[in-house]
Amino acid sequence: MNINADMYKQILYSPIILSIIIASLVGCDSGNNAKTSIISKAPVQKYEKTVTIKGVVRGEKGLIKAGKIKATSQTKVIATAEIEKNGRYTIHIPPKTQFPVLISAYPGDASKQKVLSVALVNAMLTNHDITPSSTQIAKAAKAMGGYSKENMFKAALGSVNMPDRDTSAAGFRGDPTKQFGGWH
Repeated sequence: MNINADMYKQILYSPIILSIIIASLVGCDSGNNAKTSIISKAPVQKYEKTVTIKGVVRGEKGLIKAGKIKATSQTKVIATAEIEKNGRYTIHIPPKTQFPVLISAYPGDASKQKVLSVALVNAMLTNHDITPSSTQIAKAAKAMGGYSKENMFKAALGSVNMPDRDTSAAGFRGDPTKQFGGWH
């Protein structure tokens, strides 16, 4: 194959031209318009109207049948409610409330149970049970840097209890001829 001079120049200069085009598209912004960029922060999500959040409050010993519920946003109490005798709660979140919203249950019975909480990061969901698991997830997300959707997701994945190593077929590490009575 005979490569002529024009083809040689085309092959040689193609990566250079491509690099220049990419650099001009990406560019570096040293002007006064530094506020505009391709990657921007997500807008602050908030409730547009009054929203009713419902759920059950369950402690380590079962339903909690008395106590207070407080909803906070940006460390300000935005709503309060009472835990009903059947362990349920209903709380009304006012419009324009920014996420995240932390709903905390303060048991009022003589059981001396700890404060439980759940963090809300999504306006679509309105049913939230307040349990030791939801409290553990909220605490883990806060420790990761705050109640963002990403941190809540990571915290929820980290709180999943895995079965003991040798109690399921997936966790079996012994002799396969002895598992479930040997070969079938």
